[in-house]
Amino acid sequence: MHVTFAEGVLIILAVGQLIYAALTFHKDRAAAEAENRIQKRPIFIIASMMLLTWAAVAFDIYSRPSLPAAFFINYGVTGPKEFMGIVLLNNWQDYSSKKAVLITRTIYANRDRLEDDWIAKSIPYTIEGPVVSMSITEGQMRFSPGLVNYVEYNFALLPPNISVNQIRTLGDVARLGGKVLATNAQGFPVPNVEPAPNVQPATPNVQLVPKVQPLPTSQEKKPSK
Repeated sequence: MHVTFAEGVLIILAVGQLIYAALTFHKDRAAAEAENRIQKRPIFIIASMMLLTWAAVAFDIYSRPSLPAAFFINYGVTGPKEFMGIVLLNNWQDYSSKKAVLITRTIYANRDRLEDDWIAKSIPYTIEGPVVSMSITEGQMRFSPGLVNYVEYNFALLPPNISVNQIRTLGDVARLGGKVLATNAQGFPVPNVEPAPNVQPATPNVQLVPKVQPLPTSQEKKPSK
């Protein structure tokens, strides 16, 4: 849980107010006792208001939704069987020793998410900042032509001693000591693959030349009468 600068200032002011009120009370009480005039103050009311103030501050801090460890800021299809994903990591220094991997799969109702081996994986990426960009150019994913196919994008972290080739299903990530930090899905239509039409070869555009009889040679000429 992180406290913002404004919250820190508010807490410091509240603590200062509490200390000042305590010192003033004891000083006034000592002076009143010296003059045999004991002043009665509504201590219960002051203490109750202070407790309510602190309770409000605590509730505001702890009731705020915390940011996820990682989330996709962009993802999509870049070409035939090519996918990309850009992830923002909060507290990325905590994961700098891990390797980032993008794993995609086509969602099918009859295939278990963690046991589906029709997946595609990126190469392992080094985490050197809060933004990690990844892409996939090949894999074992399958698609249904003529339908809207839904692709699941998974951002996973792997221990440095684990190879991507050891990941055959999404469930292998956790079994090998890794963790999936973010998941998104996207649907896109896959066109039908139509067979190439049976095209007859075109007749060459050749101009035919009429056959010409050769002229007789001198030996073939008949003697004149």
